[in-house]
Amino acid sequence: MQLSSLTELFEIWLVDNKHHFEYCPIKITPNKYRFDGIAESIHLQINDENMEVMVTFSTDFGDYYDSISIGYFDEVVFQKGKGYTDLGWIGKYKGRYFSTYEKMVDENLFKPIVEFCSRYFIKSNSLYLVSMNSCTFGLIGDWREKKEIDNLEKIHQGITAKSESCEYKVSKISLFMA
Repeated sequence: MQLSSLTELFEIWLVDNKHHFEYCPIKITPNKYRFDGIAESIHLQINDENMEVMVTFSTDFGDYYDSISIGYFDEVVFQKGKGYTDLGWIGKYKGRYFSTYEKMVDENLFKPIVEFCSRYFIKSNSLYLVSMNSCTFGLIGDWREKKEIDNLEKIHQGITAKSESCEYKVSKISLFMA
């Protein structure tokens, strides 16, 4: 079964659904987007090979931080008389079928992008990029995430008290371009 690539489907879907975004995705490479008006450190990545949609973070130096998975498919199949499903789905998702692959992608990968943007791209949030001994991750949030980062700082201080070899760096970046 030959399925359309996620990047092709996203291009088509985006034309009809731009109005759902306050900060619309803008294509920068065949499978990578930035969000109009949002910090250039935040990208939307469409991964055809792994059938995954994710948000990635980077610094001015090109360092990549962990990504946030928005959605992915494990093993898409078409079952005659039922429709398209993912054999990897469990719990409430198991046994869900869609009449077309496009509807399945729309519901499970593309609509969650809009939900992610609406939830996280708000004025009270910031982007936090954390690097600790070459482990990196990114957080988008407000004071709750800042509290988590403060806890990491305490952990870092405890590690540093025992060993001098722990590097720790936090960058707080405005979500919105000036």
